[in-house]
Parts: sequence; C-alpha cells; structure tokens
Amino acid sequence: MPRFAPKALFWETIILGIQINFMKLKNKIASDGRDQKSLYKITKHLMGASNEVVLPSSTSSKHLAQDFSNFFINKVEGIRNDIKTQNSLSNMNTNVLTPFSPLATNMMDFVPVSE
Repeated sequence: MPRFAPKALFWETIILGIQINFMKLKNKIASDGRDQKSLYKITKHLMGASNEVVLPSSTSSKHLAQDFSNFFINKVEGIRNDIKTQNSLSNMNTNVLTPFSPLATNMMDFVPVSE
C-alpha cells in the first residue's frame, strides 16, 4: 500500500462530507426559496454570525441615556434627509410639505427609574 493512501482516503472522506453538506444546503435553499426568514437564517449561519446580543457598556446612566437619545435623533434626521432627497429627485412639489425643525435635545435632567 503506498504511503499516501491513508491521507488520500482521509481527504476523500473530507471532500465527500463537504459535497453532502453542500447538497443538503442546496436542497434546503431550493425548498425554502420564497421564505425570506428561512433564507436569512441560512445566510446568517453560513456567515458565522452569533446570536449573542452586545449591549452598550457605560459607567454613567446619563451618558448611556444621552448616547441612546443621540442614536435615535441621528436616525430620524437621516430618514428626513433621505425623504427630502427622494422628494427633490422625484420632482415632487416640496412647497406643500412642511419643513421639520431639527432635533436638538440634551438629556440634562435624567433621573434614574426604579422598578
């Protein structure tokens, strides 16, 4: 028996396992082709995403609350800017729309809530 025969058998087994897994995955995708939730889970699994929720770390409740506020203020402003851009691109009459005042809020009077 040649010296490379055990290694060749080993790699042949590995390749066969990969091919079987590929066919299972291909069949799963084909059967769930219109189920977006299932396809998302498959993709997430393939990409190696973890289900661990990462929470923000902060030593100050005020700082954490301000970061939370800033995050959503930025989201709302971004959406408003996107809407304005879409309106100007689609040649809509923007005079009918009322302009939004920019959000500028600092949570200086933060009081911790107890349960």
